[in-house]
Amino acid sequence: MRIIKSIAIHKRSTSEPVPRAVLIDKAYNEIFAPDNLLDMENVNLKRLSSNWAFSHSRLVYDLDLIQSQLLLEREKNIHLQHQFNRQSRLLVDLQKSLARHERLISILSKIGLCDNIVANAHDQISNGKSSIDALILAIREAAAVPESEWSVILPAVTGPKTQTEYTAALNLSLNARKELRKFKKIAKFWKKAALQRVPSLSGLVTPSVSALSSVREKLSSERQDAVNTLVARRVQEARRVLLLPSETVAPIVSSAAAPSRFVSSSLAGSRHHRTFAQETLTHVVAESPKVCLFYRC
Repeated sequence: MRIIKSIAIHKRSTSEPVPRAVLIDKAYNEIFAPDNLLDMENVNLKRLSSNWAFSHSRLVYDLDLIQSQLLLEREKNIHLQHQFNRQSRLLVDLQKSLARHERLISILSKIGLCDNIVANAHDQISNGKSSIDALILAIREAAAVPESEWSVILPAVTGPKTQTEYTAALNLSLNARKELRKFKKIAKFWKKAALQRVPSLSGLVTPSVSALSSVREKLSSERQDAVNTLVARRVQEARRVLLLPSETVAPIVSSAAAPSRFVSSSLAGSRHHRTFAQETLTHVVAESPKVCLFYRC
């Protein structure tokens, strides 16, 4: 008991030597402790460097995106600048055209040729027509009035009809006659076939254009004015044909695809041509009221 108590109570004094293992561990820690700190700092720096590299890549990507957007906006700006320049030139041209038209309208208004045309064109434009169509219709209506200024101006501007136009008109007339004869033959054939199939229809009378000659109706003032205008126009056209020399009419008739009977009567000479034109004039004057009545002028 006494020995155990003496061992338990005994304590190592400071003068006693430290064990070797403790000294080795202490020396190892003192030597390699800076390396551990450096490793930890290195790990932290690597982590920080990777974060900075990622941030740098994001910034580079954002910079490239902004540069591409900047180039796109520059191209849009160039396109808009070109469009603005075109619109500016167009505006200048429209202003010049407007000034020319204003001067023309002022001159025409001073002369007295533009009042009715402008009013009629304004009415047509208000009804939905285009400006060009409205002006053409207004000038055409003004030129249709006999002995008006426009009825004299337009023929002087357009000039006499060319040989090509007369040839085209003659071909149109001849083709219309050919088609009329063709349809008359077709109608006659089917009428004959119908009468043969149904004998009870033999007494049936079909209407014809000749029934117009028996129509008698008092025309209103507007329709009578339209009839008079139509007759005057047809007479003027027929007189214009009468004033043509035979040398001008002969090649026109000879170049058209006309029946031999019509061509021979047209090429008989100046006397026959003028006789034919006079008969045409008489026929036009006589038939114009009937035609106008038929179409409800």
